[in-house]
Amino acid sequence: GRKIREAELEKIPVMLIVGQKEVDNGTVSLRLKGKGDQGSKSCEEVIAYMKEIIRDKRSIIEEG
Repeated sequence: GRKIREAELEKIPVMLIVGQKEVDNGTVSLRLKGKGDQGSKSCEEVIAYMKEIIRDKRSIIEEG
């Protein structure tokens, strides 16, 4: 909780959270600035999402 709060205060646009639950499930939890928790996703889903953002040169915050 503390590290997530610190990242939010520092306005980090993307946070990938990996705890024991995510390790056990082979997933990561994705949090986006201004949008909060996006749920657990596979590493492949997160990579595809980030590649799409980069390819389209969109701001993660602006994405709807």
